[in-house]
Amino acid sequence: MTQWWQQYRHGVLRRCGVDDQSKKDIHYWRSKLFAENLVFLFPLCFTAVVPGMLYAIYKGSVVVSAMDVMVLLSMGVATLMENLALRWRKILFLSTTYFASIILLAFIGLQGPGQIYLLSCSIFGLLFTNNKYRFWYPTLNTVILLGMTLAIHFGYTTPANPEQATATAWLVVVSNTIFLSFLFAILLSWLVGQLNKHISTQEQLTQKLSDERNNLEKTLNKLEVKSADMEQFAYFASHDLREPLRMVTAFMQQLKTKYSQQLDEKANTYIHFATDGARRMEQLIDDLLQYSRTGRSIHERELVPVAEVITEVTMLLRSAIQESGAQIAIEQMPVLHASKTELRLLFQNLISNAIKYQPQGQLPQIHITARQAADEWLFTVTDNGIGIAPENQDRIFQLFQRLQSRQHYPGSGIGLAICKKIIDMMHGRIWVESAEGRGASFCFTIPSDAR
Repeated sequence: MTQWWQQYRHGVLRRCGVDDQSKKDIHYWRSKLFAENLVFLFPLCFTAVVPGMLYAIYKGSVVVSAMDVMVLLSMGVATLMENLALRWRKILFLSTTYFASIILLAFIGLQGPGQIYLLSCSIFGLLFTNNKYRFWYPTLNTVILLGMTLAIHFGYTTPANPEQATATAWLVVVSNTIFLSFLFAILLSWLVGQLNKHISTQEQLTQKLSDERNNLEKTLNKLEVKSADMEQFAYFASHDLREPLRMVTAFMQQLKTKYSQQLDEKANTYIHFATDGARRMEQLIDDLLQYSRTGRSIHERELVPVAEVITEVTMLLRSAIQESGAQIAIEQMPVLHASKTELRLLFQNLISNAIKYQPQGQLPQIHITARQAADEWLFTVTDNGIGIAPENQDRIFQLFQRLQSRQHYPGSGIGLAICKKIIDMMHGRIWVESAEGRGASFCFTIPSDAR
């Protein structure tokens, strides 16, 4: 039964042309309401019309019974006929309802459903047709009812109820129907107008959102292309720059090996400076290439046990840990939904810095903690190193920002910039709490959208 009803309903909506419209403006909703009205009205007509038709036949009222048959046929055509324009379906429906109300008023009078049908014609017309016709229906109701009043006054028709035999008695009753018809015309047209404004506003917002989404997608596509181009450029540039640097280093080594005995101390110092500069330049190129590639795997998210990542980092830094005698304490770590590659790079930079930036002869003490706060995890990497002055604590996260000389603490000044880039792409925050000579605590947050 349910499947049959769905097929019937879909057929009516399809014939009315409202089953697959993409643009859902006020005209669509008028037509949709009319089609849904037909879906239920045609079956319900039998419950209203058939008993009335049988009673009219029993009473010998041929006109009323003929009207009932015509109503059923008209509603059937409006509901089931193929290839009939929606406009003609509405005209057929409204004209049939008006015709039925006139017949009922003429042959049954005011005690029958004629006035209700007439008032419903006004409401249906206001809901199913354009607002510019809003006063047509109450005006037509007025003409019909006043015409019936004149017909009674001049004796062309006589109501079935003797109490309504005079035009005055008739007019007293029908004046309320006229009043309600105009009241509905004003209220419903205002309501539909407000709905139309809201629908238009929503359509404009939807269109604007769609345009913004399209522009955003285009911008993202352009950024992806540019990012790929920049990465390719960085790779080739680093490769092309490495070759002359390797040649400089190689020739300087050969010069030192073959002619160091023949050169004075100043010349050997120059050779050392040139070789050291070439090596630092090559390291800088490697660091820049790594910085440009940072974030490429940020969207390759998986469930990552942070403790395992830190263990892997300590294995990678095993040589530096053993040489410095560093002691690393790790508290209980969470499991995050993140990029394992980026997390490894993040902890590698922070732990290696904690080992590197220590006073001469001091054993590094590193403490790593994690604490959940609201909707994020707060990580802290604390060391007992040389510390950072408050005025420099924002500057250290920028590219090439070094606070110490290369002679004591080698490096390019890119490590913390990489850390900030990773945290930014994870929608977190990173900062340092420190005082000069009192160690440092590097704090960063990562959204806890996993366990």
